[in-house]
Amino acid sequence: MKFLNKIKLLFSTRFLVRRDIFHFVQKEVVGQEFDCVVDIGAGKAPFRKLIKAKKYIGIDIEDRGFGDGLIIADINECVPLKDQSVDLVLMTEVLEHIKEPKAVLAEVYRILKPGGKLILTTPFVWPEHEAPNDFYRYTKYGLEYLLREAGFVNIDIKPSSGYGRTLLQLFCAPLRRKIFTPLVLASNLLGLLIFSSGDESFPLVY
Repeated sequence: MKFLNKIKLLFSTRFLVRRDIFHFVQKEVVGQEFDCVVDIGAGKAPFRKLIKAKKYIGIDIEDRGFGDGLIIADINECVPLKDQSVDLVLMTEVLEHIKEPKAVLAEVYRILKPGGKLILTTPFVWPEHEAPNDFYRYTKYGLEYLLREAGFVNIDIKPSSGYGRTLLQLFCAPLRRKIFTPLVLASNLLGLLIFSSGDESFPLVY
């Protein structure tokens, strides 16, 4: 069943970007166990199975199928958790939807324990989505500035890809009609073969 699910993913118009994000998160948490993890903008909690945690909390503006442990809240107003109470905060593809990112990142820093970790991804090249709540696209320099202003010190910002996979993903994204399925599959398979994607100043996400 797992093998069939993986095959089905190859027909997704967002396969490459989702794969990049999944593998990035996996690499950052592998072999680690956390007391408390908070997934901000959690959606259906796609990373819950990747992360070993005694407590896994989701925060979102509505229940999108997260399951147990969800807090319904608008993080533009506050992050409803105690100071220094969390080991790991996960924010994947959320920051671009936040009106006041500096304030929210300061809240994230507040709830993290000393030595705690933030795993964050945000698009650099991607169409507008979830309108009208899509506000920003960030360079690595903009991200570093915001994180340092919020209090973060040990910052490591990595591009997800370069020109090759970025262009293939942008080509696939609008091809949602069934007639385009062969093109989507071919593009995704080609994307898997591109190990070195060229100039990393043109990534899908950071």
